[in-house]
Amino acid sequence: LSSGNHGQGVALAARLLGLKAHVVMPKPISPYKRACVSGHGATVWIADDRDAAQRVAQNIVRDEQAVFVHAFNDPDVMAGQGTVMLELVNQAARLDVVLAPIGGGGLLSGLCVAAHHLQPDIKLFACEPAGAADAAESLRVNRVVPMPHPQTRADGLRSSLGDRTLPILRQHLAGVFLVTEAEILDAMRFAYERLKIVIEPSSAVALAPILRREPDLIGRRIGVIVTGGNVDLDPLWAIHAEPRA
Repeated sequence: LSSGNHGQGVALAARLLGLKAHVVMPKPISPYKRACVSGHGATVWIADDRDAAQRVAQNIVRDEQAVFVHAFNDPDVMAGQGTVMLELVNQAARLDVVLAPIGGGGLLSGLCVAAHHLQPDIKLFACEPAGAADAAESLRVNRVVPMPHPQTRADGLRSSLGDRTLPILRQHLAGVFLVTEAEILDAMRFAYERLKIVIEPSSAVALAPILRREPDLIGRRIGVIVTGGNVDLDPLWAIHAEPRA
């Protein structure tokens, strides 16, 4: 059950291990990410929404005698993603703050547990699109608040929190930064032009608070978790391919 990035990892791992992978993607989906998942050899199933995706996944588990791997609400997934923090701490000197995007919260849950085991005083902030601010609301009211119609181009962050990720995040997070769609695009452009890397909107969300100079970040040594570079460049190439007058 995946929005795309997780599905690519599952598909690649399955291929390397000689296993079959079935990835269920709820709408709206990124055609580019769907192609990437299929390219790694997985069978992709499209569902109308997350509830329907859950039912499709359950049917596949039953019919294929498969093992269900949730995209974020799974302790093993959280633990695996938490190894990102181990790598960051090993590669960078002592950090004051870490910024990471939030969708379902699996990545951030793993980061939080690993970070506060290694460095208890580090502050972790979730970064979320303002058009899909269900995580911020869920953390405020201490229950999972669904986001049925998210309005953001950051397609990897349209998931609501899980019942396993919410309590971990409430315990560990220092706060949530909401980011506008314009700020997402500005951060993507900055990364491309100044850092020379291509990042997808879901990654740019974590870079945007630095660019707008959030007060809590001034003078701090900051780590930013960049989660993916799945950007569909076809529209850009189509523009350049148009005949010029």
